[in-house]
Amino acid sequence: MRRTMICLSILAAFQIALAAPADVNDLHVQRLPDGRLELSWTPVTTDDSGNPLTTVAYSVYRSVSPWAARSEFVWVGGTAAPRYVVQSTEAAEFYRVSALDPDVPGPSPWVQIPAGTFTMGQAAVAGPEHDVVLGQDFLMGLTEVTNLEYMAAAQWALDQGLATIVGTTLQAHGVSLLDLGSYYSEIVLLDGQLALRRTLAASGIGSYLPWRHPVQMVSWYGAACYCDWLSLQQGLPAYYNGNWAATPSANDPYTASGYRLPTEAEWEYAARFDDQRSFPWGNTIPNCGNANHAANGVPCVGWTLPVGLLTWGDTALGLKDMAGNVFEWTNDWWGNYSSSPEFNPAGAPTGSGRVIRGGCWLFDQAALSASGRFLPSVPGGFASFIGFRAARSLPAAE
Repeated sequence: MRRTMICLSILAAFQIALAAPADVNDLHVQRLPDGRLELSWTPVTTDDSGNPLTTVAYSVYRSVSPWAARSEFVWVGGTAAPRYVVQSTEAAEFYRVSALDPDVPGPSPWVQIPAGTFTMGQAAVAGPEHDVVLGQDFLMGLTEVTNLEYMAAAQWALDQGLATIVGTTLQAHGVSLLDLGSYYSEIVLLDGQLALRRTLAASGIGSYLPWRHPVQMVSWYGAACYCDWLSLQQGLPAYYNGNWAATPSANDPYTASGYRLPTEAEWEYAARFDDQRSFPWGNTIPNCGNANHAANGVPCVGWTLPVGLLTWGDTALGLKDMAGNVFEWTNDWWGNYSSSPEFNPAGAPTGSGRVIRGGCWLFDQAALSASGRFLPSVPGGFASFIGFRAARSLPAAE
């Protein structure tokens, strides 16, 4: 590769929004045999003052002018690696690459949900109604896991040998985690590496930055593995580790130390806290201001929205997008409530489908009920309307 002066600048920032960017001076470009440009740079590890820096991912922008203002650069794609291949349709004379723009927050914060008792289910929606006791506090992600968060974690897993790419899918433990080649995929495989793109399926909403949109085309296994990767990164034991039973008699989720998917009971309890509300925001009828869905069959947007955008839909504890945007995988196998225990229920001991909750951008308001149960979903399947958020049990002392 040769050095170039094509006005390619690379900025890097902490995962947190207040960190200062760090410029990189060893910028390289190589023209590939098919005419595309390969941009590459040394990973940023310190800021301009020499302080340690953690870079999650990079954004690539293009412009026809070297003097273009930042706002005039057009977003091309994203990558978790210090390399990006510019496709012929994205060709331009000038490029800028930055790691985590100042308006892109770091990993989603967590909301602590207190232990308690509630009546699960609603006779008119999903019954039978039954009392449930959740015996300990737990954490839930403030938002659904984003494309940025998932891509960064998946790249880490690939680097650690915890995942592989087979064809156009991300895999681990012999199962498929993420579809990288679908028409709907926003995390894709580009010249052998993970990259981020706008999906053609969202052409109706125009230009958008997919960093903060919820990850989708992710299987239940892919959601579970993300939780394990997050645990390992923080020095916690992986809960699943290829053991998909996840029931009180085998791998009890409530006693797990690491991150995991919320149980169906935890999900509903958090969404309805603490007044048995019908929807996460209360009892008023859903509209496009509190949930991204298909209102009376007409999509509010026609695709996902950035997580946390519709604040009118927040729960009493501040959780965001618990209704709409994407359905969310829960830990449970689908089962009948009549056989569910009162204390710390964890779903059926086995089954063919996992429970998803919350509704999505593609379905109407009937799916938005905080107590509603959608059809069981095959754990190895992918859909443009299913994502997830993570959870973690808290010991009594925390």
